[in-house]
Amino acid sequence: MKKLLLVSFFVSLFACRPKAPIAPIQPVQPTVNPVRPTQPPSPATTIDGPAGRYLVTTYIVAGDTLHTANKAGFPIKSKLDIDSFALVIKQTGGDQYTLTYSYYHNPTGEVPTFTRKVTGSVLNDYYYRLTATDAQAGTVFDSKLSRVNKQFYQRTVGGGIVIPLKGSSSPLDQTTDKEVILVAVPQG
Repeated sequence: MKKLLLVSFFVSLFACRPKAPIAPIQPVQPTVNPVRPTQPPSPATTIDGPAGRYLVTTYIVAGDTLHTANKAGFPIKSKLDIDSFALVIKQTGGDQYTLTYSYYHNPTGEVPTFTRKVTGSVLNDYYYRLTATDAQAGTVFDSKLSRVNKQFYQRTVGGGIVIPLKGSSSPLDQTTDKEVILVAVPQG
């Protein structure tokens, strides 16, 4: 029986031998798909107008992230003692809007509000641009809103709102000359 196994092993070893020499392995070339131009959103997928209520999900002052919240508005990480940080964009006529920022300050129970008048315009197929009508020389107000998912972005240098840190007794109605970045998503 052992001899039979040994013979079948040698037969199978020689039977598997290729008749042609094996070609060297070629490196695999990556497959590159051609770039397809993106189509602008159709009117059916574009949300009309920037007016609405937005929940602030990110608040950064001078490069320091002071507040982050989930899309439902609940704080994830916050150096502030606040809840319900929101932005309301209201159309006042034609291309005129007001931006009203508000938050609930937990230690005092107050709800400070800040209002800024802006002009809205369509930037391109994807964004609205909001321009401050009261911007001073030397200040920056860069604000835009996605026309597709209504995500709001604002960057200000000079005149941005400042929310006091936890444990601070600073007034609730301050502005700053530092860079302030806000990111917000539609409520609901």
